[in-house]
Amino acid sequence: MNCSAAETITLTSNLTLSGGQITGSSTGIYNVAGTFNVTYASTLARATLNVTGASTLTGVLSITSTTGTKTFADVSISNTGGWNSTVNENYIIGGNLQVDSIFTSGTGTYTFTGASKTISGVTAFSIETAAISGSYTNAANLSIVTALSGAGIFNQGVNGVLNISATVVNFSVTTFNASGANNTVNYNLNGAQSVRIPFNGSYRNLSLTIGGTKSLLASTIVIGNIIISAATLDVTASNFPLSVTGNWTNSLGTFNPRNGTVTFNGAGTQTITNASGETFYNFICAGTSTVLLAGNITVANSISIISGILDVSASNYTINVGRNWTNTSIFNPSSGNVTFNGNIPQ
Repeated sequence: MNCSAAETITLTSNLTLSGGQITGSSTGIYNVAGTFNVTYASTLARATLNVTGASTLTGVLSITSTTGTKTFADVSISNTGGWNSTVNENYIIGGNLQVDSIFTSGTGTYTFTGASKTISGVTAFSIETAAISGSYTNAANLSIVTALSGAGIFNQGVNGVLNISATVVNFSVTTFNASGANNTVNYNLNGAQSVRIPFNGSYRNLSLTIGGTKSLLASTIVIGNIIISAATLDVTASNFPLSVTGNWTNSLGTFNPRNGTVTFNGAGTQTITNASGETFYNFICAGTSTVLLAGNITVANSISIISGILDVSASNYTINVGRNWTNTSIFNPSSGNVTFNGNIPQ
């Protein structure tokens, strides 16, 4: 399809590209009332394309021009298809997005406008910049490189993974929820980031990776696991408290506790792992099960066992305490050592 004049072409049914292209020496406007199907490798070049029905890509669609707007409803990319934006075009998606194959986003902005829609798929993919003006639930393994913004709602759904490289200024979508079952939010900028507080109050699984310091912005609740990997988690000079109901794993990272408090309050066994030993300021065990050490810990100030069990494990890991020890529940010392090494009465 080749437009030599700026004309409008309205299709009341479906449009299928099977190795073809949409282009022109002028910018034609193509309004597709039905579905848009790409069955073999095809090209979308100079054109405005407005699709009302679902777009299904079983072949690879290459977008090669920024001239003309591209607006879609549902977009589904099958395991034989692909989305290849070779230019930095902006796109509007008003429906669901399902990615099961190649997705090359370019560095343009993807604006998601639908209500109660889903981002899903079996293939991990990235979008440079996403603007949410509708409401979307992420059930995919999605990386946002530069910005996640907009006045809409972004929910982390069941098993969804959000790898976010944006700074706090650019991670500004108005409503962000992160407590969906088994979902993970991974702050992975190789540099400083702030860990924002989800609108619904808690993270399910929180991961801090790649590098730089990840700073809490307020009291933070994690109703799953925390992973610190080759990055620094900092409670900041405000000493924001941290509450964890799952495991704590620090692998080649750093936790800066300052004068803050970490509370372990899960209903199942919680494991604290750091091969180099973990340091806390105030440490509270307040769950209904066992907090199990998988490495030595140092508590610079006070340790409180309010409920549940603190267990040094069969490996007999050590505990260093700088101030007070309060136990109103159960401590299982095995054959481990507890050292009180403060310079004031304990």
